[in-house]
Amino acid sequence: MRIAANGLLLLLVLVLAACHPAFKPEAERLMTPEGAHAFPFRNAFVATVVGSPAADRVVLPEGIPIEQRTLPVIDDRTVPRVLWYENRFRYSIAAQSGKAPLVFIIGGTNAGYSNRLSTYLQQLFFTAGFHAVSISSPTFPNFMVTASTTSVPGWTAQDAADLYHMMQRVLADVRQRVEVSDVSLTGYSLGGWHSAFVAALDHQQQAIGFHRVLLINPPVSLYRSSQVLDDMLVKNLPGGIDNLDAFVRNVVNRLVELYRENRGVTFGQDMLFDAYRALRPTEDQLAAVIGAVFRLASANIAFTADVMSHSGYLVPKDRELRISTSLTPYFDAGMRRGFIQYFEELLYPYYRQHYPTLTRQQIIDAASLESIAPFLSQAANVGLVTSKDDIILAPGDVDFLQRTFGDRATFFDYGGHCGSMMDAHVAAAYVRFMMQ
Repeated sequence: MRIAANGLLLLLVLVLAACHPAFKPEAERLMTPEGAHAFPFRNAFVATVVGSPAADRVVLPEGIPIEQRTLPVIDDRTVPRVLWYENRFRYSIAAQSGKAPLVFIIGGTNAGYSNRLSTYLQQLFFTAGFHAVSISSPTFPNFMVTASTTSVPGWTAQDAADLYHMMQRVLADVRQRVEVSDVSLTGYSLGGWHSAFVAALDHQQQAIGFHRVLLINPPVSLYRSSQVLDDMLVKNLPGGIDNLDAFVRNVVNRLVELYRENRGVTFGQDMLFDAYRALRPTEDQLAAVIGAVFRLASANIAFTADVMSHSGYLVPKDRELRISTSLTPYFDAGMRRGFIQYFEELLYPYYRQHYPTLTRQQIIDAASLESIAPFLSQAANVGLVTSKDDIILAPGDVDFLQRTFGDRATFFDYGGHCGSMMDAHVAAAYVRFMMQ
């Protein structure tokens, strides 16, 4: 009997995985989903917003124990009063009962360690036999306040160095409680992009020595992708940015109306799918929603960075915010400024003060996977899983990823930006790469 090439490859992966310290019977189930892959949404905006329908999602056990842990703030820094609650660095771990490999998970833009997708990846890799540790994005307020050296994210070298430093601290903390056989790394969206730069840093310093590094739906250029996302709001919002409040209110009111009309709608994991089927929004409306979510994340990043750096971008330099201070004016101002404006008016001027010869273009060029393409093309332990229709990729980005990663990349035709992460076949691709 002749075995097809893809079947032979899968057999080889399963044999190798069986020799891996993390292998358990559940891992084989995760790597061999039933049926052919057929993601239901061909529209990338729909896929991004709605995600995988329940029937297509990977099935994971319930009740996986996830423990939240904390570490002291770096450098004994004083936390501003308005951010008093960010007084410890926070992360979480789903730990095996015995010795096992460990995987770090980095969240996407402005995503904390307990973000829905981070928690999902924890559960997925725990089921496959890993200690799964989730840490927040360097763009999340808790990381910015407690772990970032500058508290102004967006300068690639600094973000990677801060992440790498905190991973070493977390690893030392984890090893006091569990046995770790080897260490791997993954991240989704911006976290996937960060993972690439941390992998390059680890290749130089070897302080951890990652066994595997998996990039999930990363942007290629942070600047280009931010432009794409900023434009989704500005170009698709009826009435322009000044009509943002009315647009958000209308979306919320329609969801409430839908719930009142149909009590069968569940405002849980399947809320967006139910809402999409009932409301059938246009592509422009979906793009505006995606852009609004990114704008909210950008506003959160900008506010925290401004408070920590006293840059005067949103908050006057001489204004000390207190617990009782109303933050509404600063939130409104932040929602009217996109990530590109944060880059131009806060990030670049801040780092220019510290590095007088630094140019705007140097920051933009450094914030692209193209800047580490020679490393990525040769790094046998670094892989990629993404969608060809990912809405944050600019023209030419898919070709760059295909050339750079070669057979270490898995491309799905559909899925939008992180919309198919919970799909059983996509999850199988994650586990197969990490188990090699």
